[in-house]
Amino acid sequence: MNKTFSTVLFCLACLFCMVSSALAASSQDIVAAVTSYLQEQTRGLPGTVTIVVTPLDARQLTLERCGQLQAFLPQGQKAWGRVTVGVRCTSGPNASLYASARVKVEGSYVKLARPVSGGQTLSGGDVLIEQGELTAYQDDIVLTLRDAVGQTTRQALSPGQALREAYLQHENSIQAGQAVNVVARGGGFSVVNRGRALNSATRGALTRVKLDNGQIVSGIAAETGVVDVTGTR
Repeated sequence: MNKTFSTVLFCLACLFCMVSSALAASSQDIVAAVTSYLQEQTRGLPGTVTIVVTPLDARQLTLERCGQLQAFLPQGQKAWGRVTVGVRCTSGPNASLYASARVKVEGSYVKLARPVSGGQTLSGGDVLIEQGELTAYQDDIVLTLRDAVGQTTRQALSPGQALREAYLQHENSIQAGQAVNVVARGGGFSVVNRGRALNSATRGALTRVKLDNGQIVSGIAAETGVVDVTGTR
């Protein structure tokens, strides 16, 4: 009787090990899918990019029998700072989960060298270049002196403050009703669609576009007549 009981325990232990091994492999696949997706989304960003995916809890692993994984960013999120990345199964069980990750970008950016007032036109002495973590700030942080000098501020700014596009006055680069090019960028490629802007937006601001096929997407006003929907659709 004891021998039989020991045999059952041994079999259960083996089964547990097999299940644990399968889950571990599934966890690695999911982390790899999230990492690869974020690498693609951040390709072309200025500076050095580091991606860290938070290890998955065993209770999250609902995709262990999935033959193919597809990662995606929820609408409105960008691959910048702390993000939540969705992973869905496209070949196998109809299941999905969400993983946490951090995208860290180190590079150069513009900060204020001295106090400025609202409505002031920035000169070369007002700003300087700093090295640091870009993702510690909003994603509209100004990266070059060329994009800062000659611009007019919306508000008073303090020395040492990182300069953002939101702090600068810009003419609308997108007008409501305007025909625009909608660009989605990936690893080494870009796809361009045509659409019509549903609202006016300055450069760096969020705008909504109705594509020629009727679909409505959200994106960033990148320049006159161009909306970038990479990571925001």
